[in-house]
Amino acid sequence: MDFTSFLTSLTTSCLIFVVLMFVFAWLSRRPGNNVIYYPNRILKGMDPWKGSSGSRFRNPFTWIQEALNSTEADIISISGVDTAVYFVFLSSVLGILVLSGFLLLPVLLPVAPTENIKANTTTTSKGAFSNLDKLSMGHIERKSPRLWAYLIGTYWVSFVTFYILWKAYKHVSKLRAKALMSPPVKPEQFAVLVRDIPQLPQGKTRKQQVDSYFRTIHSETFYRSMVVTDNKKV
Repeated sequence: MDFTSFLTSLTTSCLIFVVLMFVFAWLSRRPGNNVIYYPNRILKGMDPWKGSSGSRFRNPFTWIQEALNSTEADIISISGVDTAVYFVFLSSVLGILVLSGFLLLPVLLPVAPTENIKANTTTTSKGAFSNLDKLSMGHIERKSPRLWAYLIGTYWVSFVTFYILWKAYKHVSKLRAKALMSPPVKPEQFAVLVRDIPQLPQGKTRKQQVDSYFRTIHSETFYRSMVVTDNKKV
């Protein structure tokens, strides 16, 4: 890949991101979509469209600020343990990238471009070798001592990955154990709330439809279902 193709790909990805953010901002402000985009704010009795600074509409990036400012206890109380686990593994991925790049970027980037490699007359690339390829290990000659840098980098990335994942799994195990041992038993630990069920087939009740569906998919763990009807509008 040459540098022009790289810039074209990067620009295209940025444009797609901007378009999707505008679509998200437009859809999230539609009155009928508030239960989809802001369910937790509705459950807490908050205005789903009101921003934290008092503005009428929420910024599309407000959720990022709220996620960064929220503590782990706040996330568990609002969205449950699964959301907290997701953030743990998300931060683990970020930690792997940062710690790996801390050694690889300043060490490996100068290694390949500064290699005085001889011109290869047996290549079949037909001039496709670009300046970006000079940053890779393919720009180093065979049996060069500089290959040790890439070997050390491989072991460093492996060590960082194993260590951070070990810490993450240990933390997640404590979170789940603490949630299961907490005195107040929450319904979401044992139940699944299902909405927008398809139309009833002929000859079946709503309960029979739900029971048949879950017994087919989760035959070993499904216990029973309970149909709840909202009669406020009746």
